[in-house]
Amino acid sequence: MFQKLYDDALEYNGGIEKRFTVYMTSFAQYIENSSQKLCQEWVRNSVDPDELLKENGISSENLANVIKDFIVNI
Repeated sequence: MFQKLYDDALEYNGGIEKRFTVYMTSFAQYIENSSQKLCQEWVRNSVDPDELLKENGISSENLANVIKDFIVNI
């Protein structure tokens, strides 16, 4: 991927400053997008409400009652 960013910067019409700006902007955007996707994937895999309910033997229908009981018993 980074080779493509480099090649795109080299093909850009402009001086070294413009080419470097294109490369760094594209590089930063790629890193930002990749980081967002990684975080979304981590959250999705780490905090799956349905999976947490299943692991604790709670059906989604009973979730309101479980929360109510928890709050009452605090």
